[in-house]
Amino acid sequence: MEHLFCIRNYTNLAIEARKEGVAFIFSIAGADLESARVSWQKLDLPPAVAALGGVLDSLAEEELITFRPDGFILPYCALYQLQEWECPIVSELSAPSPYTLSVEAHGTLGRSDFRYEWAHQIGSQVVFLKEQGALLNDIETTYLVSRPCFEALGAMREFNALPVDLKGKEDSLRVLATVQATSNAAGARLEQYLGKQCIIIPPKIGIGVHFDEKDKVSLFPTVEGVPDEAMRQCFMQLGQVQPSYDIGDEHGGRTRVVFNENIQEALQDIRKVRHVGGAAKVKILHDVTSCLSEGVDRDVIDLSQYSKRVVGLSNVPRKALVTASRTPHDWFEIDNHTVTPGVTVTTVEGHEQFLPFEDESQLKSFVQDCRKKLEDGEHELVFRGQTVFVDAKLIGQLTELSAEEPKKGDKQPNNRKYRYLQILTNEETLEYTESAVLDSSADKNLDEFPYVPTSLKSTVKLKPHQLEGLAWLQRTYCLRQHTENFHRGVILADDMGL
Repeated sequence: MEHLFCIRNYTNLAIEARKEGVAFIFSIAGADLESARVSWQKLDLPPAVAALGGVLDSLAEEELITFRPDGFILPYCALYQLQEWECPIVSELSAPSPYTLSVEAHGTLGRSDFRYEWAHQIGSQVVFLKEQGALLNDIETTYLVSRPCFEALGAMREFNALPVDLKGKEDSLRVLATVQATSNAAGARLEQYLGKQCIIIPPKIGIGVHFDEKDKVSLFPTVEGVPDEAMRQCFMQLGQVQPSYDIGDEHGGRTRVVFNENIQEALQDIRKVRHVGGAAKVKILHDVTSCLSEGVDRDVIDLSQYSKRVVGLSNVPRKALVTASRTPHDWFEIDNHTVTPGVTVTTVEGHEQFLPFEDESQLKSFVQDCRKKLEDGEHELVFRGQTVFVDAKLIGQLTELSAEEPKKGDKQPNNRKYRYLQILTNEETLEYTESAVLDSSADKNLDEFPYVPTSLKSTVKLKPHQLEGLAWLQRTYCLRQHTENFHRGVILADDMGL
């Protein structure tokens, strides 16, 4: 179907459609940009054609031109770039194609005998044309096909030229996906068999988390356009990672998902996380990408499925413990003390926030909401604007705190007794017990600082810059008595507000 043909002839210039692109044949002093520019200016050409000389530098910068001793060649994709630059040579040499592309399949998809055949039609009538790259010719006129049509033709030509042993299932599906997408954009006609094939080739995947009946977790890929549950079942049913998956739907249709090599490498690690509990579960829930081996491309993981406030997968979910604190509005009696109970949420970055219960009613309402989440198979609950991770352990703590009887459907935590530190939040009333040491050092040689606090573990070694900062704080604190209006406190901060 592809034939070399002449597009236009001028006195000193011939323009031809060749396999590698549009060839401009004329006498040139050398195979480089400067020689082509000088020689082009000497040609007697129509203004629309001569205008090409004004964009030779731009074409060279975009690597869209190849210089030869007898002229230069533009790849067919350069014609669309010239259109964007509004260079008139394209409309001078060609007209927009009025033909519709019609595509048929021969052989069985995924078999070595499969190939594409296509034709150009006016209405239902097939028109026999010379075809080369993005150009068609009917002897009298040269036509330029649309960019999507050119991309579809390129994909089919490339596939048909493959050796028989490379026309495997995944190769066929990838090409068909390109043909479908570009053909639809070009308004092409696909035969019924090709049109019914639903193929998705995701550039990225999400990572879904599944909790089983024992509250253990498994990971699976999520793909835009494919129901999560259907993708999970198909992925977990197969023993090994596959380059493609056939996903059925409730209407009897099928979607074929084809993964590239980088995603397949990530899937190998995702597949290893099956029915995980204990410390490994906590690690996965804190950062699902922790399952990926070193060297796996993390750019194939899509974060757009999460809320805008999530900047990384490590931010979800939050660890939660039932704690108590002293506040101006204490209402809960425990061990002869009045405190305010609540939930302390902790992110994997180490940030903690205490979320108090205002009264018994709010506490019991929170317990009911947590139970409802677990019944629905969910593990995240928003309370006071923060995300709380809900599991059986948290339900057990809340039930004990609210003096409720466990519900029949509650998942029971193990019988191990947990004890938690209850940290008071009224820091303003606490005394710094080491202040006397600094006070007594006020008259000493200031070069003796820093004084390392006794509360610091002996195994912790401060770095030089940390020692320097600590020494500055202590010296400045001790020098307060020498100022006219001395202040007791001193702060060392940087641009981050630390």
